[in-house]
Amino acid sequence: PFSRGLFESYKKISRAIGFALEKIGISFSYALRKDRNPALDAGSPKNASCFQSLSFGEISVGGRKIVGSAQRRWPEGLLQQGSIPFSINHDETVRIFGISSDATAVQTAAGLKDFLPDLASHQFKRSLIESFEETFCVHFAVSSPARHEIVHAEESMTRKYMSCEWNFGR
Repeated sequence: PFSRGLFESYKKISRAIGFALEKIGISFSYALRKDRNPALDAGSPKNASCFQSLSFGEISVGGRKIVGSAQRRWPEGLLQQGSIPFSINHDETVRIFGISSDATAVQTAAGLKDFLPDLASHQFKRSLIESFEETFCVHFAVSSPARHEIVHAEESMTRKYMSCEWNFGR
């Protein structure tokens, strides 16, 4: 289902996320091109917060980004990772990413609860699972990692991801 390239993959995955949003009652729009916020670009060519710009296939509500995603492709597959925040602490975002605290910069991103304050996480999780199952004609099964996967993750965490070189030397 993902053999037609990066943009087609983004569209299919965004479509499934969009169906999930529709199921819970959120009206949205897809970005049809990369759309950086000029107010955020001043003085900084690239901001570390992916929620400060819209890329192709990403989802926004009223001009505020609510889904961030990225994709890495290899000949034998792809990795899609993303974030759908329930809420955003704008003060922390300003502090962590060093962005301007003016209203334009802070209001480029939103969480689901900005639009549905009473939304429970289990409601959205269920709609997301159903939407991916329907979009890709699959069925998800709950499972736990195999023992060798747990060992590999623990080794990676201690040898690589907790090292000063990995965290501060790049």
